Amino acid sequence: MPFLNILGPLIIWHWKKKSDPWIDFQGKESLNFQLSLTVYAFIVIVVSLFMVFTTCGVAVTTNSTTKYLESIFNSLLAVLGVFISILMLLQLIFVNFAAIKAYKGQHYRYPFSMRFLR
Repeated sequence: MPFLNILGPLIIWHWKKKSDPWIDFQGKESLNFQLSLTVYAFIVIVVSLFMVFTTCGVAVTTNSTTKYLESIFNSLLAVLGVFISILMLLQLIFVNFAAIKAYKGQHYRYPFSMRFLR
């Protein structure tokens, strides 16, 4: 489900942020990280689509064989899959690590996170 990674923390944070400043802080951190990952995923997708269209345009103008075009396309899809898999793995690791830290009452700032909410 698209944007479920943002919707879950947003609902919980919005619902509980006034009851405890700790929940407010951790909710903002979680939302900032999830929004950052979504932005990074969109960047990877846009760059990949640009590369696919550029490659297809070059292949069409140079009258390349279908087999050559297909191999380039499959390579670009593999690179996209690797980048998206890395983002998903980072999300899994960092969210679990942050949950453990929050449970112990320790402050945690997600790495690679843009500060949308302060």
